Amino acid sequence: MHYYLTRGDEKNIKSSILTPINKHIGLEDINEEIYGWAISRGAGKNKQKNERYSKEMRDGDKIIIWPKGESKRIYSGTIVDTIIGIDIPKKIWGERTDSKYDCAIFIKGVKETTIDKKDLIERLGYKGAPQGIGELKGQKVEAIKDVLKYTIEDRLKENDIDEGKSALIEKNLVGKYWNDDKNEEIKCSWSTNLNNQSSMDDKKITKSKKSHRIKNQSSRSVKIIGLTGEKKANEFICDNKEEVLAKLGIRYQDINDVKVNWFNTNIEIENVEKESDKSVGKGYDIEILVDGKIVKFEVKSSYEGDVNEIVLTRNELIEMKASNLNNNEFYYILLVSNLKVNPRITIVKNFSKEFSEDYLSISSKHVVYINKISSKYIV
Repeated sequence: MHYYLTRGDEKNIKSSILTPINKHIGLEDINEEIYGWAISRGAGKNKQKNERYSKEMRDGDKIIIWPKGESKRIYSGTIVDTIIGIDIPKKIWGERTDSKYDCAIFIKGVKETTIDKKDLIERLGYKGAPQGIGELKGQKVEAIKDVLKYTIEDRLKENDIDEGKSALIEKNLVGKYWNDDKNEEIKCSWSTNLNNQSSMDDKKITKSKKSHRIKNQSSRSVKIIGLTGEKKANEFICDNKEEVLAKLGIRYQDINDVKVNWFNTNIEIENVEKESDKSVGKGYDIEILVDGKIVKFEVKSSYEGDVNEIVLTRNELIEMKASNLNNNEFYYILLVSNLKVNPRITIVKNFSKEFSEDYLSISSKHVVYINKISSKYIV
């Protein structure tokens, strides 16, 4: 499969990529909508290059179209076929179609991404906006694969939520954990049993796409689950500082001088949708300050059952990697499982050395399969 990047003005995108062309090419009766895009085979040096692209494009290749001017919207689709010659473009877009646009590309499955133009250019490593059409190669292919995971269509599917279930989760968690009297009665237990496998590598434990673990839950309930997990993690660390530091092998002079900071400690859970996450940009949620050292915890939680997979952002991955290179910084993933009943705490050591710098930089998010992390990383 090949990946092509091209650009066009917003007017052409509207008439081509957002408007099916089935009726213009005699395909009114098929169930699938077909879209069109025209490129110029160019002149001079570009002619040889663009003509080669026109002939090399195959059914199943991907094309990404980004706009000129102020618009930030990025579209992608799957190439069905190409036809060289001005007749088809004029038939689709009218006789006034510039004769230089003499290659028609037929596309299906057009989607708008949630990534904007500026972000796309940065992810692909361009210093400025690329011109014309070009084939993506090497790391740019990996970067664009990640971009194509984030589409408006997928986001709408995720928003097909179960309102009743979300409301029940919110009521249960807020009532149990954000009511001081009831919360005092609920203690987390320490768990080291994750049914771990003995091997760990990039291909087996991760994927560069969004997790489905929050399916059918509203964004509000997802946020409440995350913040409740952080709250219980903070309480667990504060109540068991000596045990936690001992298990992590971190020495201290006086336990009374050890300070625990939870960045979201003052959050108002009843107004959670209006509250901003104070940990954004830091790459972790809780820290322990001990004798000039910083112990960082990124908290991941589940409402029911074990935390089987987690999403780590690029910022979290970079922070994890940086902490691995600093003798005074320590980074851990702290899992809070089964908040519904009998929550359990598991701490996972920094495993970023298993990933290369390039691997961390090409994706904005990675799903990590917890049960495939080697047992040597479990505290």
